[in-house]
Amino acid sequence: MVSGNGRFIAYSSDATNLVPDVDDRNSDPDLYLQDRLSGDIVLVSHAAGQALQTADDSAGAVALSDDGEWLVFVSRANNLISDVTDSSGFREDAYLYQRSTGQTTLISRSASNPMFTAGGNTYPLQMSPDGSKILLVSSAYDLVSGLTDHNGVDDLYLFNRNTGAFTLVSRAAGSATTTANSDSSLPVMTPDGRYVAFQSAATNLVSGVTDANSGDDVFVIDLATGVTQLVTHRFDNPLIATGQLPYATAISDDGEKILFGSQAFNLVPGTTEPDYRYKVFLFDRSTNTVSMVSHAHNQSSKTTDSGSWAKALSADGRWVLFDSSGSDILPPGSDANGTGDVFLRDMQTDAVTAVSRNFGSAFSTANNQSTGFGMDPTGQRILFTSQATNLLAGANIAWTTTNVYAFNRTDASISMLSHASGNPLQSGNESSDLVAMSPDANVAAIRTEATDFLNLTDYNWKVDLYTVEIQSGNVALMSRSAVGLNPTAGGSSAVAISGNGQQVLFGPGSPYIDQADNAVIDRPSVFTFDRGDQGIRLRSNGWNTNNAADDQSYGQLISRDTVWLVLQSRASNFLPGITYPLFRELNLYLVNQQTGARSLVSHAIGSPNVAANGESIAVDMTPDARCILFKSKATNLAPGVADTNLDYDVFLYDRNSNDVSLITRAAGGAPATGNGQSVPIAISDDCNIIVYDSVASNLINGLTDTNSRWDVFAYRRNTNTTTLVSRAFGNPLQTMNTNTNAVGLSANGQRILFTTTSTMVSTAITDNSPFGPDTYLFEVPTSTITLAGRQLGNPNATPTSGTSAVALSEDGNTVIFGAGSTDIIAGLNDSNFSWDVFAFNVANGETRLVSHKAQSPNTTSASGSSGLALSGDGNVVLFESSSVDLVTTHQDTNQYLDLFIGNLQTGETTLVTRSRLPYLETIQDQYFPVGISDDGNQVVFDTFANNVGDGSADGNGVKDAYLFTRVFTLDFQAGPGGSILPGGPVPVEAGLSRSFAVSPNQGMVIQSVSGCGAVSTGPGTYSTGPIQADCTVTATFVPGPSADLSVTLDDGFTTVGDAQLLEYRLTAQNAGPDAMNQTALSFQPAIGLSSINWHCDAQASTIPCPSPSSGTGLPVLLLSLPVGTHLSYRIYALVTALPGATASLSASIAPPFSGNSLVPENDTATDTATVFANTVFSNGFE
Repeated sequence: MVSGNGRFIAYSSDATNLVPDVDDRNSDPDLYLQDRLSGDIVLVSHAAGQALQTADDSAGAVALSDDGEWLVFVSRANNLISDVTDSSGFREDAYLYQRSTGQTTLISRSASNPMFTAGGNTYPLQMSPDGSKILLVSSAYDLVSGLTDHNGVDDLYLFNRNTGAFTLVSRAAGSATTTANSDSSLPVMTPDGRYVAFQSAATNLVSGVTDANSGDDVFVIDLATGVTQLVTHRFDNPLIATGQLPYATAISDDGEKILFGSQAFNLVPGTTEPDYRYKVFLFDRSTNTVSMVSHAHNQSSKTTDSGSWAKALSADGRWVLFDSSGSDILPPGSDANGTGDVFLRDMQTDAVTAVSRNFGSAFSTANNQSTGFGMDPTGQRILFTSQATNLLAGANIAWTTTNVYAFNRTDASISMLSHASGNPLQSGNESSDLVAMSPDANVAAIRTEATDFLNLTDYNWKVDLYTVEIQSGNVALMSRSAVGLNPTAGGSSAVAISGNGQQVLFGPGSPYIDQADNAVIDRPSVFTFDRGDQGIRLRSNGWNTNNAADDQSYGQLISRDTVWLVLQSRASNFLPGITYPLFRELNLYLVNQQTGARSLVSHAIGSPNVAANGESIAVDMTPDARCILFKSKATNLAPGVADTNLDYDVFLYDRNSNDVSLITRAAGGAPATGNGQSVPIAISDDCNIIVYDSVASNLINGLTDTNSRWDVFAYRRNTNTTTLVSRAFGNPLQTMNTNTNAVGLSANGQRILFTTTSTMVSTAITDNSPFGPDTYLFEVPTSTITLAGRQLGNPNATPTSGTSAVALSEDGNTVIFGAGSTDIIAGLNDSNFSWDVFAFNVANGETRLVSHKAQSPNTTSASGSSGLALSGDGNVVLFESSSVDLVTTHQDTNQYLDLFIGNLQTGETTLVTRSRLPYLETIQDQYFPVGISDDGNQVVFDTFANNVGDGSADGNGVKDAYLFTRVFTLDFQAGPGGSILPGGPVPVEAGLSRSFAVSPNQGMVIQSVSGCGAVSTGPGTYSTGPIQADCTVTATFVPGPSADLSVTLDDGFTTVGDAQLLEYRLTAQNAGPDAMNQTALSFQPAIGLSSINWHCDAQASTIPCPSPSSGTGLPVLLLSLPVGTHLSYRIYALVTALPGATASLSASIAPPFSGNSLVPENDTATDTATVFANTVFSNGFE
């Protein structure tokens, strides 16, 4: 919605970063008002008294006054106005916002009690240019005092802002307070609010009217006189309604002309054919007659050969804008596109102009559909949209895009408004939609997904809102981010997390500028996010280019150490020298992130440069990325092998040999794939054991397939043999009798987890849930099967309601499964009577409840839970639940499942999908789990929510990928005699280290620093190891070394002469009991002395002289004095004091900071002498 002066624009958006610091709690579109001149954006639909908190429901703009001062809007929120009770029960209400004061006023109030909303839905529809009159439709019965409303449907009202009064528009004839006897809608009014034309099914609006059409008609009311006229009447009788689905579109400023559409054929004389196509008409209120606007060429009473639709009317009622699919509005042969075109008719001369015309001919329509939008009051400038490509000479129109154009009636010129930045003949790279315009048609508001409107980075890859000023050509982005801190991109989905939790692989990405390489992204691409440096890097770039590859790419796998990636791409320039089929499929590539090396994974056996001719999908890889397990529908990966299933087969890529192997090969006979679909599950770390599911029945010689469904198989590479895992008891070559599905494989390949509903697993097992699934382990070395999901106290009995396997730890010792039984653990208090998550320890046979109520390990949570994944170390379980009692003080605001992790070591449960504020409040939308790191400290998930607790500014309204990292408490404890900085507990993300400083007090030394893997990094500085749990650093201190230090200083004189050269002898001594290193020998500033120099007297010292051994001035010397040693120095100085004054030199010795001096009075020595005047005798002696 654009104001009349074109300066202000109002719009709704579900973005959360249009205004800084907005607290968006409704996840719905909110209403904003933007000043195009200053760029300022204001949140209009805010909670009362909270300018930066959105209201509790959506809001939409309806109309702006010409000066932008008044904005009328509609909302279901109940907290826009304080002290008002919403009696309509979250129905729509009408509000008025004043820009200069920021005040919001409720329009749709109950006439009997203004502190209550009206008792029904109320929609504002139009506002007068000065903002004083507002036209509304309402089902409320209490907007007007004394109103008689017996129809129970929508009625029309006019609200006067100056007086606060409502006037009933759709009134019964002869009564200003009695509603018509049926619903009314779609009104248009004159600028002064006097005349209102509208559509209604009522039959009592005009006295004497015969209305037998049982449908709507168009009426116009003069609110000054209260007289209502029937517009859609027979040409020969003004009191017989024609009906036939009419609608009112516009009214001239003086109320004399009304533009409407109708299927009726009896509105105009001479039109008799009942074609029931929509036609466009103009009603003259003064003469009470109707003219056909959309008539055939030069035949004012003949309808055109296809439908037409009214669009706009000039202020004086002369010019009519309309659309038509008719081919005969123009002279014969002018319209051959067979679709809708835009026309302008001069009602004075009856001349018609083709607005959407071929640039080469004024009487030839464009080559594709066009749709009129509006025009200025004079009919001079017209705005429309079109899919045509020949409206402008030399234009380059992106394929199948819709664009926005302006037509000037004076010179019949056309200009494209939705063009690429700096190129008026190049359309934007996506379609554009015209959503609003200023009344003078100079400012157009355009919605588009195009990313080249301006030289800006489009981070959301979604619909954005722009304004185009036609006269100046200025283009401005309205839906711009107000924050630069941590904005989300244009929507992404995480694919995988590295085992060490350091990197996340995600994509397809958006038009995102790569941080490191300034890469241009213009198609679905793959990125990595590094938790350490927070860097996002494009990984699906083309060969030898920083830009995205030339076709879509998707992430698949990332190695545990983050070195290797497996990507899926349809690009032709991802790797040079590859031979692709005619239609490129999604192929798999292995990428080394450190070296940039790439190789084609999904290639034909023996031909590393021949790409697969069918889609390939990676499923698993070894930790060192030597082997990639994948499935493919390609038929050319195994030359000479007949593909008998035309579905997925299982393949293995070995990086060492750069070759591919077909795993699901038919046993015996001619080379062929298995005769049914196969799906890979997992591969052992040594690339020897491969587990997969298959419906094929010919993978093993002699196999008896009794179920014709999914079975589980294990393939050994070293022996080239296939084993049936899901075997009937006692027969390794007979399948079980129902579906069986593998779930996991231990890292060493020795244990397989699977689920089946079969009752043929073992005669020793009592199946208490014959129709439910159960959880089993297959021991590869011995080919034995054991029950993992077992009944309490009976390892060979299933629980009463079955179990479903979820995950197996890397060491094969921990099994996660879901169950709804109450007979699995002792003392279970089942409060939800639904499925819960359990963990089974293979080594000790114990089962424990994972999804338990906070601080109650044997009580299930209030609602059911489902297991999702297990950390590689088997300590942390990822699961989902709608329960609100899994975590203390948990607040659930989304009514969806939420994501949690349960720590099997501590029994603690942590909410993963939590919002920013408060910390334990859930996010406001659903999530999609992706993965968990090997140590369980990181979880990756996608969500549409915009309030995820990472501090990001999410304004794209689409799904984004997030990395959750567990936060641990690092505490510091310093013993007596010192301190640690930082002090007190600090939060630290899992896997990160924290630096700290340890400081002993004077005379103390650090005895020890321990805990949290602390190591010294320098004098007094330390760092923890990677933090993996709550921990405490402890520092202890002890007194430092002690000694009797002393210093003596003497020049042998008590009186000295002026200018006399003095020699001082200084001795620094350590009498023990401890040695003293870094003992400081220092001097006070000398008094009455100059030209001082010194040297160490090696002969008088008991230990070698330290360096430096001589010098000038009075330095600070650091001495190392073993017990019972001393150092002697000779100091020379020239007396400069005047006679009668004194010459003085003072020295001090001090232990290091950590040392203690036992006799402090011995630590300082001073030599002072009085200066006298020299006397010279006659014989020359002094």
